[in-house]
Amino acid sequence: MKRCWHGAMPPRRRRPRGHIQELPSGSFQAIVYAGVDPLTGEERYLRETCIAASLREQISDGRRAPGELVPTTHDLAVAHNVSIATAHRAVALLTDEDLIDVSRGRRARVSASASVHT
Repeated sequence: MKRCWHGAMPPRRRRPRGHIQELPSGSFQAIVYAGVDPLTGEERYLRETCIAASLREQISDGRRAPGELVPTTHDLAVAHNVSIATAHRAVALLTDEDLIDVSRGRRARVSASASVHT
């Protein structure tokens, strides 16, 4: 059954998809909104941003020193109950912020410049 619209189509309302948060280091982080949990009513964010935030917090608190190995994407995926691709995107977010150094064939490490950012 077709619906007839008289005049122009009503404008689509776009939900806010996130915001930019300034970090204490002066850099910025994108927080992507993923909706509201129907059971608890709490706001949800993309899982990779949550994983990246927990690693970022560990680096800024000093629990992960520069040069220290970062957990593998498989370990992150198991710990956070997500796919390996999601854990890989979380590591990529931190690599873009220069908090983690990644090179082919080697494990990811906390970058030496991470102490400067925190």
